[in-house]
Amino acid sequence: MTSAPLKPLSYGILLFLLCYCLETLFSLGCREFIDTSAIGRAMYVTLGAKFIACVVALSLVARRGRDELSNAGFTWDGAARGSLGAIGVYLLFLPLFIFVVGPLNTLLVGDEQQAIVREIMERTDLLRSIPFLATVCVGVPVLEEIIFRIFLYQGLRYQLPYLAAVLVSGAVFGLLHGLAAAFPIMTLGILLGYVREKSRSIVPVVIVHAIHNSWTVLSIHVLDLLD
Repeated sequence: MTSAPLKPLSYGILLFLLCYCLETLFSLGCREFIDTSAIGRAMYVTLGAKFIACVVALSLVARRGRDELSNAGFTWDGAARGSLGAIGVYLLFLPLFIFVVGPLNTLLVGDEQQAIVREIMERTDLLRSIPFLATVCVGVPVLEEIIFRIFLYQGLRYQLPYLAAVLVSGAVFGLLHGLAAAFPIMTLGILLGYVREKSRSIVPVVIVHAIHNSWTVLSIHVLDLLD
């Protein structure tokens, strides 16, 4: 990964709060017209809400100029090298997640998250699962990394030292995914914060997040087949 220093975003926390408020309002508004009791449908509504929130927030960043977008991570500078390094870091981290973080979380709060994925996969055939897989493995990583690793993390870096910003952003990332998944997602968030600190481009963190989500879905599916 590149050693170029990360540039803090002085108004990043405000953009993060704006995204969170817009996402919440849009999701609540959709519930008036769309039945979101189905897990899959609720997930697509949430993704749409994140997309709209990101577009609004990024338009505000773009108004400050192209350099501001580059400072926020929208650059290919060091993306390829940073991505290879980030994948290497993730592979080193993966055994910890598989053998320590995952089992400990299941022991503490059960396997609610795995049950959600299983329910969606059981209700859809392979063709109809493609939108779900695209959402989880591509859409969610892109939008969440913009919200959490650009707006929140770089905003925290304007006020806090590196380690504190990594821990706080990771904790917020985990808690906003719900208590059932807070511990493993917080751990992932800390790793992604480290990768973001060491990478000038947002590309490496998106790739690591996408790989992790893909691995999670694949592992649950394989375990179900073995059962």
